[in-house]
Amino acid sequence: MGKATPEHFNAEVYRLLKDSGEILYFEWDLAADELTFTDIEDDDAYGFPEKIHLASTTFWLEVMHPDDRDHLAIYLDLLFRRNAAGPNARKKSINKVRLMGKDGQYLWTDFRIVTYFEDGVPKTAFGSIQNINDQELWQQKMQHEVDHDLLTGFLNKAATQRECERYLAS
Repeated sequence: MGKATPEHFNAEVYRLLKDSGEILYFEWDLAADELTFTDIEDDDAYGFPEKIHLASTTFWLEVMHPDDRDHLAIYLDLLFRRNAAGPNARKKSINKVRLMGKDGQYLWTDFRIVTYFEDGVPKTAFGSIQNINDQELWQQKMQHEVDHDLLTGFLNKAATQRECERYLAS
């Protein structure tokens, strides 16, 4: 006889959902700049160690794709330079960024952080990293098919107009 169906959200359901989503959880001591992963043995994609010292620098130089580093810069700037947080506030940040996988290739992730403040100073952040690489690559493939003529491979009229407007706006 199989296991009984849970009547409510419990630890087993949580574990099954977590395992199915390739999600890593971490705690980031902002004062010490040390990031600690929980359940790191479940990390099949990135090969992160249990602890990352000088986490902001390590993520900036070694882990995060160069084109996505502005997300980290904005996050840190909001926390430390333009801090308008109350004495015991918290701030959330959700970004889609590429992180270096253990095979040397960048993988798309959903990177979420909740930062807690004490006396207006950022102290600790808790976060999750979810591998969304397959989903992002599929979306990019679909967008490419929408934007390009199937016969010539050139951008279609709508995509050309959008790219021209984006270029002129920059």
